[in-house]
Amino acid sequence: MRMLTEIYKALSEETRLQIMGMLLLHGELCVCDVEGALEITQSKSSRHLRTLLHSGLVTNRRGGSWMHYRIPKNLSEPHSVIIRTLRKALGDENIADLEVKLSEWFKKKERIGTACKAS
Repeated sequence: MRMLTEIYKALSEETRLQIMGMLLLHGELCVCDVEGALEITQSKSSRHLRTLLHSGLVTNRRGGSWMHYRIPKNLSEPHSVIIRTLRKALGDENIADLEVKLSEWFKKKERIGTACKAS
């Protein structure tokens, strides 16, 4: 029961739902990509990602000085059911909006040449 409580708490905030949607779209994102696409601070993005990490919905890896996040491939049954449901629940309109935000961020990132690079 505790695991489900943590999962639902993690998904009870709009920014974390957006992060999950972006991870469903893109696979793996650097914390700087979350910051840039959602136009939030590093501390806010890290806090949201830490909540998702502790719930088991995402995993991370260090790439140089940056942390990269993704949805794990081998999820437990409750996690996989929730991820499948989330994918459907987000709907086409929300997914399209997140795709635009990510696309605009990646263009800006390329243009300004940020220090954050995929590893």
